[in-house]
Amino acid sequence: MRKRVLKALARELRKQDYTERELFEEFYLIANKLEIYAKGVFEMAQLALTGKRRGPKLAPTILNLGRFTAANIFDDYVLKLNDKKVQFGKEEEKVFSEVGEWQIKQN
Repeated sequence: MRKRVLKALARELRKQDYTERELFEEFYLIANKLEIYAKGVFEMAQLALTGKRRGPKLAPTILNLGRFTAANIFDDYVLKLNDKKVQFGKEEEKVFSEVGEWQIKQN
């Protein structure tokens, strides 16, 4: 799920320019497509960009970095997730342990 979130974010960022509001709304669209709570999108993006689960507002941060730069960071983080030799910090491990809680429960 972690990789799917980041790949979706990177793909959408490369498609078009966004205003802050449009980008914020895109996070929710991605969450709906992946059938997860938006919290998962926000936390995974923050983790990839800042190394922390919480931080500055995500949409303005991405727009300040530039959408292509942010997309590249997300792609690099996916590669990091694929590398079995990479050691993750406590903050990252905490977020990873909660990935199952991101999924929307179907009745």
